Amino acid sequence: MVRRLKQEFVYVSITGHHLVTLLANYLESGERTEPLKLKMLLLSPDDHEAWEFVYRLRDGQAPSVEDREIYMGEDRALQKKSLWLLKRLMSRIPTFSCEVWYYSSLPLSWTCWIDRERFIVGHLAADRTSSRNLPVHVIVKDDSQTTALYEYYESQMLRLIGNGRREL
Repeated sequence: MVRRLKQEFVYVSITGHHLVTLLANYLESGERTEPLKLKMLLLSPDDHEAWEFVYRLRDGQAPSVEDREIYMGEDRALQKKSLWLLKRLMSRIPTFSCEVWYYSSLPLSWTCWIDRERFIVGHLAADRTSSRNLPVHVIVKDDSQTTALYEYYESQMLRLIGNGRREL
């Protein structure tokens, strides 16, 4: 997916770590020479209700206070590592630019907005194994069957960014 990007990629995630790692490998390989702009939205470290939801979804029950603190520490560390890696990429790859925003909302899906032409939306699942059976939707701006849905996702994405807190 990253190799087919024209110029802009917006990604809504929890920690962003997986995508940032893939992106770093791709960009540092020198395979891409065209400019690339990434806008990443990460779950706010301050939104305790949303994190509680994530852990409840993953574990099938509410975590203990002790477990929640451990999980939060791990996820904050992944977010910090993602930010560090993105800063490093911007310093090393002159054609790469990035913004990172924190959003506060229950994370029900991961979403990619590619070149403002299409969305790829997948549902969060308790674990990667069970997510293999969940549908992933591709919503295309110029497809008459998905135009209304595209416009809805576009408005929600812009709202999420507008209500977010910029970190990078």
